[in-house]
Order: sequence, then C-alpha cells, then structure tokens
Amino acid sequence: GMSSGRWYHLALVRESATSWKTYVNGVQKATSSTNVNLDIGAAQFRMGWADNEWGASGNGYYTGYLEEYRVSKGIARWTAAFTPPTSPYETDANTVLLIHSDTRHGDTYLIDSSETVSTRKTITAVGTARHDDAQQKFGATSMEFDGNSDYLTLDYTDFQMGGDEWTIDFWVR
Repeated sequence: GMSSGRWYHLALVRESATSWKTYVNGVQKATSSTNVNLDIGAAQFRMGWADNEWGASGNGYYTGYLEEYRVSKGIARWTAAFTPPTSPYETDANTVLLIHSDTRHGDTYLIDSSETVSTRKTITAVGTARHDDAQQKFGATSMEFDGNSDYLTLDYTDFQMGGDEWTIDFWVR
C-alpha cells in the first residue's frame, strides 16, 4: 500500500478503446476492460475534490501534495511497467495540461505549461489550495491541499477524451 510521507507517481492510462490501466511508481496495479469514455465536457475539471456523483455520501477533499500534474490526449504514455520520471515533465503536442508547481510559497497562482500557448488553461485555486515549500518533488514548491474545502478548478471543455488513448499522471504525497 501507500504510506504517508513518501512521493508516489500515479498514472491512469487508456491504451485502447476498452483497456484502462493504473500504475503506482511504474508498476501496474489495476486493469479494466470497459468502453466507458472519460468525457468531462462542459463540467469543471477539478483536482483535490471528489464529488459524490456516484451516490456516495458527502464530498471528499484531498489532504496532501501534488506535483507535476499532466493530462495527455492521444497517447498512452505507458503500456507496461516503467521507471517513473526523475525530472520535471517536458511538454509535447499531446500535453493538454501541465502543472509544474514550481513557484513561490503561499502563491495561489497556478500556471499551465502545456505545449500550445493559445490553449493554455486558467487554473483557479479554491479555498486554501496553494503552493507550499514544505514538500516538493522537483522544484521549489508543490500544490498543497489541507482537506478542508480546497481544490483547483479549470473551466475548460477540451477534456473530452472519448475512446482515444490518453494518460493522466502526477506525483502525490
């Protein structure tokens, strides 16, 4: 299992129309055969908050740190066991969101460093979500969530991944 106080690389990968895989530190931990699409559409894309859309009681706010959060469209970045990255992600044409979280302590301004400047997203910190220098994986800070009604949101409609290949990966602590 995962323990507190350590950084873990997590990746959710859709490598075909019916194959989803989950990796922790490069090791495949789960697989699913389903044709369900990840189509967020006009809804807000949120990090650090899980809505109760599936009938669970209450809402779940994340407590911890995130870094190097990347969403890639049109590519399954990993299809077998791999060694997690040892440096910050580089952007490429498949990167539709990239948050390095390398800024000043306490800053609530988050930067999308994805490839195409004209399609970079506006990221809004809600509650006390912020950059914090107490923990970091690569740069000066990481995104901190205290579990008390804080999260990040993006008003962006291009997270309709459909049945194509895609990858969501990031570091978590």
